[in-house]
Amino acid sequence: MWSLLRPKTDASTMMGLLRVTLAFLICAPTSVSSILESWATDFLQKGLFISLIIYFHELDILVFANILHSLTIYQVIYELEEVFFKGILSSLLFLSIKYNIWGKQAS
Repeated sequence: MWSLLRPKTDASTMMGLLRVTLAFLICAPTSVSSILESWATDFLQKGLFISLIIYFHELDILVFANILHSLTIYQVIYELEEVFFKGILSSLLFLSIKYNIWGKQAS
């Protein structure tokens, strides 16, 4: 069973792969440094972008929460009562003026 899980490579093959990998890193430092530099700048740009999105998203949530807090149910009901009372009072005032004018015309 263990023979199925272990790779079929010996130590000399592994050492050869390690030498090739190290030789590539030593012989081509400019390509590796440019790859690392592009990766680092890309990582920084994405990190800054994500942090700005998180910051402004929290800011939008705070603004929305403040709007909801200022328009609580009691405030909305109070404003609706004012609007309805003004509407009822203005219609009653209009009707009283209308009946007052009709009463003067009839007499």
